[in-house]
Amino acid sequence: MTSDANAPTGSGLLTVTKTGGLAGVLQERSVALADLPADERRAWLAALRDRDLLDLDGAEAWPDSFCYGITCTGPLVDVQVPEHAMPPLLLELVDRLLGGP
Repeated sequence: MTSDANAPTGSGLLTVTKTGGLAGVLQERSVALADLPADERRAWLAALRDRDLLDLDGAEAWPDSFCYGITCTGPLVDVQVPEHAMPPLLLELVDRLLGGP
């Protein structure tokens, strides 16, 4: 078994939800950070550790817009962010995790 000394650490459970829109569809995916490819895990850890993410929590949602929930058990994060307040890089990470475009 080989170990990459440059691999990012992160052992939390990450859960991402997408709700809302005209149809009120719910998408959800949970994944252990340790199970993500190293590059994806590194990107998620950087986003989850960014204190600005917490400032997005509770931003006012627009009618019929999507809202994203991002929770993680380590690093500890629990935020709800409307789509219009999502930074583009975070929205890209969420879309990839949910299997979107």
